Amino acid sequence: MTTRRIAELRSTSPNSLKWKRIDAFSQNGRRFGSCFETFDSRYAINLFTGIVLTDGNAPGGLPSDIRGHERFQSLFGHCNFEVISVDGLFQTESMYCERLYKFQQQEDGDLFVQELDHFPARLRELYSHWYWVERKCVLFRPKQAKCREVFFVAPLDDSGALQCYQVPFSDAKDSYELILSRLSDYEPEAMCDASCKFIGYCFNSPGKVSDSVAFKKWQVSEDITELPFGFYVIGDNAYLLAPSMLVPFTKPEIKTPAHYAYNFYISQLRIRIEMSFGLLVNKWQVF
Repeated sequence: MTTRRIAELRSTSPNSLKWKRIDAFSQNGRRFGSCFETFDSRYAINLFTGIVLTDGNAPGGLPSDIRGHERFQSLFGHCNFEVISVDGLFQTESMYCERLYKFQQQEDGDLFVQELDHFPARLRELYSHWYWVERKCVLFRPKQAKCREVFFVAPLDDSGALQCYQVPFSDAKDSYELILSRLSDYEPEAMCDASCKFIGYCFNSPGKVSDSVAFKKWQVSEDITELPFGFYVIGDNAYLLAPSMLVPFTKPEIKTPAHYAYNFYISQLRIRIEMSFGLLVNKWQVF
């Protein structure tokens, strides 16, 4: 129960932790501990307040000089994150758009920002990882070498970024080449409401088609035309502007501060779908 609670608060925490109750205090009501040899991180939780310490450090917000930095503003706008200190850097505690971030203010005034794209803990622990050099992808198979089914595939693009796909059970025993040829079939479209609750999904667009084309094949594209005035679906630039669909301005279209403001508020609304998928991965361990 305690480990599960930590996992909800710390995206990088392992799935198995050994806990020791601390119930002895010094005369002044304080307790100090030390560790001669350890690895990774050590966690402490106050069961009454719910406060979690990582290596003895409580979470806190980013310093104002980082949040006010031009680079931070251009990347994250007015966002603020709860962070912990990791190797002298500030690291976000929770996922933002399915990623963790590290920050450090440089001596020359520049801001160092690092995006972390580690696979979820369960994906690392439950499967063996096989790098296919010729096809530049990682295959996630069972721990036993004799079991050759593929349950997840993570191809690398030209920049080295990974995109992970879950392989349906019906395809897990197919040839690796055949599975790779079907990757575009495994990417769904989904909708959520403001509370991050999924209210619709669609898998009916196999092959490499744009989001806007796939959306037209989805019954929802017709249903939203009946929304009352003032109610809208929020999409990204891959979708087309419509009476019931709001999308951001493209860069060439941005001419005034009002355009920038509109794009900012649209992004703050659309982030809910990213958070919904993030909950599937981090809280419910669905990939």
